[in-house]
Amino acid sequence: MRKAIIDFAKCKEYKPCFSKCMVQENCKTKAIFKIDPGESAVVDTIACNGCGICVPECPAGAVFIKEV
Repeated sequence: MRKAIIDFAKCKEYKPCFSKCMVQENCKTKAIFKIDPGESAVVDTIACNGCGICVPECPAGAVFIKEV
């Protein structure tokens, strides 16, 4: 089973996504989202289907897919 994983440090330090996560905008299952502006995005592992569309959508390079 594949799931999206976020490198929290890379995500949080990427300023252009401070308040609006680019990956969140493009995740078809809405599995990646921000709870608070200025914090890292998180993954709802139940909603994530491991499709990988999030990986190229992340300008910070903070999202990758891992076999879990």
